[in-house]
Amino acid sequence: MRLFVILLALLGPLALPAAQIYPNPLNPDKGETLHIADVKNGDRMAIYNVAGESVYAATLSGNPSLDFWDCLNSNGVQVVTGVYFVVISGSPEVYRVAVVRDKR
Repeated sequence: MRLFVILLALLGPLALPAAQIYPNPLNPDKGETLHIADVKNGDRMAIYNVAGESVYAATLSGNPSLDFWDCLNSNGVQVVTGVYFVVISGSPEVYRVAVVRDKR
């Protein structure tokens, strides 16, 4: 136990890798989806609006071509223009994403 504490003191805090989230901002009216990379298979992604309400949640596969958000909420309805927060279970950060829409 003592050796473990000494090693931790020498190494410093362990850094968790940050996920890659792109594009940001994204425009679903142009067919863009939010891709999530540098995550592990089984990590959980949760997306919240600025009011802190859950918008969408998914288990990630660790494959950036399969891990994406198409700007639909959990009920399959397109989200409105605004800022959303993405939380990934294996990442130390909370990501801010802007969703923009074409004016009609």
